[in-house]
Amino acid sequence: MAQWAGLTTAQQIAAAGYFGVAASAITAAGIAGWTIGEYLNQYTPIQSVLSNLLGGEDGDGG
Repeated sequence: MAQWAGLTTAQQIAAAGYFGVAASAITAAGIAGWTIGEYLNQYTPIQSVLSNLLGGEDGDGG
């Protein structure tokens, strides 16, 4: 796609680096979010709080 856009080799390499950094940052954020969620599930009553907010097991919100 980069060649189709008319980028030089150096521009293609730079673009790949930028996209690689962005993908790494998104991956790191996802891992951090997963880790925080696991911690909350294990050490807090978050599941019961959410269940109460959403209306119990049937999720009717009432």
